Amino acid sequence: MTGAGRLRPRRPPPIGPLPRRRSHRIAHPGIRLRRHHMPFRNRGRHPAHPTADPSPAPLASRVAPTSDADAGRASRRNRAPCRDNHAMDAKTLSVVTETCRTALEGQVGRDWDRPVPGMTWTVAQAVAHVGDTLLWYATDLAGGARELSTMDLGVRPATPPADLVRTLDTFATVLGRVIEGSTADARGFHPFGAADASGFAAMACDEMLVHTYDALRGLEVEFTPAGDLARATAARLFPWAPAHPDPWETLLWANGRRDLPGCARQTGWRWHCAPLDEWDGTIPHDPPRPETRSA
Repeated sequence: MTGAGRLRPRRPPPIGPLPRRRSHRIAHPGIRLRRHHMPFRNRGRHPAHPTADPSPAPLASRVAPTSDADAGRASRRNRAPCRDNHAMDAKTLSVVTETCRTALEGQVGRDWDRPVPGMTWTVAQAVAHVGDTLLWYATDLAGGARELSTMDLGVRPATPPADLVRTLDTFATVLGRVIEGSTADARGFHPFGAADASGFAAMACDEMLVHTYDALRGLEVEFTPAGDLARATAARLFPWAPAHPDPWETLLWANGRRDLPGCARQTGWRWHCAPLDEWDGTIPHDPPRPETRSA
């Protein structure tokens, strides 16, 4: 998206609502100052996850409204959260990277300007976005808990598909090496909480798995990663997710891509990237958007 008379795209916005931050960056309407002004970015998301149904649902409908589901959520809130933050690490990130790279490499001869169904992105934009987030996660973890916003970063969607996949693989390698070199108590900036190394690994895995699924949907190709990868990612970022025999379906539900039996499709969803022992047992959501009145 660079060229004569055009600005370089800025850093992508995070998933979920954010407190307003003072910055020199372009203001994002109604929520915060955003880090990226690419036109296909979704509101309030880091990384952006536009879905087929972007209209906000009432908070009560965002999780299963049935009494059984309510009881299950209450049980999950009352139990001690999992403290195994090291289930997500550089090795898991490497396996996810290989999985997604292999799936995408098999499609580099296709038309990546095709739209992703239900989204405002093309296939190329979805994959370029993943590259953006991987390098930002590496700099955020290395930079510490205070935000560092001194550069513009944007992977160009017009890049040939093979090089977009190579970019994803390269930036995932950079992040993996930062994770490996981080101390156990290292924290990096994220609007939803100061994430540790396992949190950044999990966010990167979620980005790659879900957006590879999105990109391949645009090419009408099925993508189903190994269940243990989906299970580990969902457990680290969405500890409130309902029990379901298919962990990939659970991860897609948590990312607003699918319904689950008894659980409405998620809108306004967020993840928990700080250490799991800091989770307070509640289910975070975007606040409802203010209603707009016509004259």
